[in-house]
Amino acid sequence: MENISFDELPSKIGEILEYVKSLEEKIDNLEINGKSKLKYTLSEAADFLNLKQKTLYNLIHNNEIAYCKPSKKIYFLHEDLMAYLKNSRCQSRY
Repeated sequence: MENISFDELPSKIGEILEYVKSLEEKIDNLEINGKSKLKYTLSEAADFLNLKQKTLYNLIHNNEIAYCKPSKKIYFLHEDLMAYLKNSRCQSRY
């Protein structure tokens, strides 16, 4: 490990922040079992569920599906989308 002078701290912190940001992007795009992502945007979630975006907005408004809104954008976790699909499954009559 190299010694860092006080004058080098701001640039080193900048490098660390860039590295953390690149790791966050990799985590966001991480695939589970090579098939699906961990986090979906509204349009990606609508495609995944085979729904229109307006229908997905209605599900959000009626609290029928879990979502995250860390800023102005809406995100869906893969596990929440799968839970919605499992909960909306109909039982067979036979």
